[in-house]
Amino acid sequence: MIFAGTSRIENALMKTQYHYQIADQVYGPVTFDELVVRVRKGTLTPGTLVNTHTQSEWMYAATIENLFVQAGQLELLEQWTAEQSDILKMRPLTPEELLQKRERDALEEQRAKERVDLALAAANELISEKHPRRRAGPIRRFFASLFSR
Repeated sequence: MIFAGTSRIENALMKTQYHYQIADQVYGPVTFDELVVRVRKGTLTPGTLVNTHTQSEWMYAATIENLFVQAGQLELLEQWTAEQSDILKMRPLTPEELLQKRERDALEEQRAKERVDLALAAANELISEKHPRRRAGPIRRFFASLFSR
């Protein structure tokens, strides 16, 4: 049965039963119209996993045609799509790039250690100039020997 004023594709969408997953909990079956209501309420986002009884694999709610348009949430879909394209740009490093990054990181760490060592040496030099070391007296040596045991 085809509803008045709808195409076969729209009719198929209306009849399709969907399941959706939030925090490892599966909900459904629900109709397309019920999905639209859940998008409007904020229960479903473009990144929510959705499945139909005819598919074995889960897909993002963003891939369901006209879902966010009918819910009046096109901006939400566009924002999510932009974020996903940014994530895709962050590809993993090749083995060569990873090796170069590790070498750069190790070199920077070594330089940081050298800067700390230089700063400590300069501080020690200033301290020794202001307070020349004197040999400890007999009482200090006595107490120092007690604590060193």
